[in-house]
Amino acid sequence: MPNTQEHHYDEDEDVAVQENPVNQNENAPERKGKAKRESWTPKQEEALSKAYVHCTLNKKKGNQQKADGFWKQVLNHFNQTAGGSNRTHHQVRSKWLAIQTKLNTFNGLYHQADRLHPSGSDDAFVMKQALKDYKGKEKFDFAHIAAWEVVRTNQKWSPVPLLGEESSGSS
Repeated sequence: MPNTQEHHYDEDEDVAVQENPVNQNENAPERKGKAKRESWTPKQEEALSKAYVHCTLNKKKGNQQKADGFWKQVLNHFNQTAGGSNRTHHQVRSKWLAIQTKLNTFNGLYHQADRLHPSGSDDAFVMKQALKDYKGKEKFDFAHIAAWEVVRTNQKWSPVPLLGEESSGSS
């Protein structure tokens, strides 16, 4: 009976191909597959965030870079920061795109919690509320705090003043 279940894999993950499936002839030539999947650690995600921010702030090239060139730069900076890896620039790009969505969602919830926090509450209260709101919205815990700590001070992730609020840059 054929297997009808769907399998979902992250684009940035390599999936190991079984070398000798049970029903295959032992004398058949070996199939070459992708390497064993290498999970991303929080430290690697943090290094990826640092590399992405560094490369987006590159004043020499700015937004005049081609996509592959940009992601190769991110990979090079990631390797310098993380101490090397076997990852490709495609894997780095794919991982960043997946993390970025989660970072953006959490960042919005953090700024919302910061705006709505009760008088006298501290940053720990805001963080706890944002984590609770994220879990309520996404149905799982936010697992990219180290990466978010890197990007949160970047202009893209800075809070945007609401209409009627004063921004720190207004005169």
